[in-house]
Amino acid sequence: MNSPKIQFWVLSRNRPEYLRETLLSASAQIAPGIEILVSDNSDNDDIVSMVASEFPQVKVIARRPVLPALTHFRVVLAEASAEYITLFHDDDVLLPGYFTELSRMLDQCPEASAAACDATIIRGDIPTSTLLIGSSKVDRHLLNSEQLLLPYLQFQRLGPAPFPAYMYRRSKIGGLCLNPLWGGKYADVSFLSEVARRGPILVSCKPLMSYRIHPGNDNASELVGSRLRLLRYLLTQTLFTRQSKAIRHFKFRYWSKWYRENQHERIHPNRLKVVRRFLVLNGLRLALTEPGFWLRFFNRARR
Repeated sequence: MNSPKIQFWVLSRNRPEYLRETLLSASAQIAPGIEILVSDNSDNDDIVSMVASEFPQVKVIARRPVLPALTHFRVVLAEASAEYITLFHDDDVLLPGYFTELSRMLDQCPEASAAACDATIIRGDIPTSTLLIGSSKVDRHLLNSEQLLLPYLQFQRLGPAPFPAYMYRRSKIGGLCLNPLWGGKYADVSFLSEVARRGPILVSCKPLMSYRIHPGNDNASELVGSRLRLLRYLLTQTLFTRQSKAIRHFKFRYWSKWYRENQHERIHPNRLKVVRRFLVLNGLRLALTEPGFWLRFFNRARR
């Protein structure tokens, strides 16, 4: 049996109903050279049973005992063997053309380390036509870490591609993994930054997947400690400095989200006062020095 050119890994945990949608969307695009695998990190056998009965063509690997999330990611990377690999979420859905478009982009650019795409947003169980990256008619070539990082840090018209949208060239990402010291729960950002060091990242303007936003999303709440770890990575491992526009935006972005989430919680009044003062002073500075800042801020906040 020939080795697959593409392996589509779905990292799953305790969500068989969402996973069913994911596998239906991927199976609809199955073709020679594509292998679909489920890495099941659940604390029960519901997913193993569902996949075996409804998707016999899909290989499922049960992780028992349950692995910590970062270990799970590392194990899947170590087991991947195809030329191109995708590490997908079990609550997202592929749209037609994902495999053909991203593999074509990688085929045409041998030095590229990965390719990604835009996504429509599913809010809970309601599909929308809203684009996660934003309206664009041209594909982008991100040539270095700083270009990849800008949409994560800075308020601008186009946002970043969703993490599960990436198809990686396996030969380019050897030795990389999610490093909690470089971002905590936001270590996916530093991971992609390191991938961009290995070669350009290609971003299709086409929405080739749907990204689900729901209360169970890991990024639903702000963790300042993880943001500070990511900030430390940015200042020590990239060309950004504390005076960089992107860093000013990044700090305003995470503290404003933290304040919105915590202003009515039992936070020490002095801490709220310090954060409020930071937001007022820096908000005024950004508004005075960067025309259109607040418009971009509210546009991104609504997305």
